[in-house]
Amino acid sequence: MTVVNPKSISGINSITMASGSDNLLTIHTTNTTERVRVNSDGDVIVGSGITVSPDGDIFATGVTTSTTFVGALSGNATSATTSTNVTVADESSDTTCFPLFATDATGNVAPKSGSNLTFNSSTGDLGVTKVTASNVTSSGTILVDTTSYSEASTDGDDIIIGSTSDTSKGLSIVGSTSGGINNIFFTDGASYKNQGNIQYRHADDSMRISVNQNERLRIASDGDIGIGTITPQNNARLQVSTSNQVVAAFEGTGGSDPQIYLGDDMTTPTDNCIIMGYDKADNRGYLTVGGDGDNVFTVKNGGDIEIGVGNLKFGTSGKGIDFSAQTATSASGTSVSSEVLDHYEEGDWSPVIVGTVSNPTFTYASGFPRGRYIRTGASVTLWYDIAWSGISGGGGTMYIQGFPFATGGSFYYGGGTMVHANGTTNGLSGAEIGGRRHYANASSTFMFTIKSGSHSSSFQISELNSSGHIFGFFTYKTDA
Repeated sequence: MTVVNPKSISGINSITMASGSDNLLTIHTTNTTERVRVNSDGDVIVGSGITVSPDGDIFATGVTTSTTFVGALSGNATSATTSTNVTVADESSDTTCFPLFATDATGNVAPKSGSNLTFNSSTGDLGVTKVTASNVTSSGTILVDTTSYSEASTDGDDIIIGSTSDTSKGLSIVGSTSGGINNIFFTDGASYKNQGNIQYRHADDSMRISVNQNERLRIASDGDIGIGTITPQNNARLQVSTSNQVVAAFEGTGGSDPQIYLGDDMTTPTDNCIIMGYDKADNRGYLTVGGDGDNVFTVKNGGDIEIGVGNLKFGTSGKGIDFSAQTATSASGTSVSSEVLDHYEEGDWSPVIVGTVSNPTFTYASGFPRGRYIRTGASVTLWYDIAWSGISGGGGTMYIQGFPFATGGSFYYGGGTMVHANGTTNGLSGAEIGGRRHYANASSTFMFTIKSGSHSSSFQISELNSSGHIFGFFTYKTDA
């Protein structure tokens, strides 16, 4: 080993020339510390941190600082303890930058970039070359499958999916088939931050809408809708439950009358439904069926009810029009038993003259005998018309039978007059030829005839002439 002491080189204490088995060349500073070594392989070692190989490789264990670097850098920049630092500069004036990215999450990999992903360092816009990816504009709008947000309202342009040229676009929220609950929340930051909510539950396939943190509407899997209730009752397709006086309101603001249709076939609603509507011009409500006019059933302003087509029909016996809202009589000795008009009918009946001993045989004129009756409530009025051209046989007291309803059962009921008494004078004279009056016993279907106003005896079969014509009326109360 040869030690050279170059006094002419400032700061160099000695240079050891290469010789011997180690064949080393070393340079020492004034404090005798080795600074440079050239080993037998030709490696130049500076201090303890940098090694330069004969083929040009540089190995550095410390921090490498450089103002410029020319050429390709290969190999890995790694550290056993800390991340490798890269010094960067502010390039905010650039318009287009290409971000670097790695092809793997860990390990020593080369950085990559590509023209499909760019960043405008001046405006902050992130750009992609494929429109199918989400775009974020400078105003914060997220565009999906579109490049324009001029087609959406400014009140709802935070996320825009698709454009006017699309025929199908959507947003999917996926959940478990057994217990998945998908939500869209609306909040003002107060309380539980769920003031409003649209929720789909996959367990029962129901859609629920909540307002003010409470469920207000539910659509069941079979289509049943509950408003204010979670379970519609009585097989109701739509049930509204509320403590308010007004359950639902339908307002027609156009020129046509607002209407509600109920039917089994809405393809031809004029033939298969009932229509409830409101006539705005006449200020009246109406109910009609199928293609009938809107005057079938009308409720007018003020409460009047009109039936323009058809009749008012009661389907249960004993039911009718209730007049209990009226002021009934309060006269002394009276007692009101009913204020319901529950019966009305009119028709024909067949009056027949019979005798208490035996029945006569008549030769009736053409079209006789004949009769009509009208029943209103419990009151019955009969009209009879009998004409004959011959009579034979018969005896006893005469009465006319065949009432359509029996008289009441508690006492003598009714009264009437034989208005025309031609042929009722046989064997009579004086006052007995006068007017004839009728009466009937309780619970009977016939009436007797009194001879005249001055006599109380009943008319007899023998007092009928061989021909005659009588007619009159009789009114009574029935319990039937």
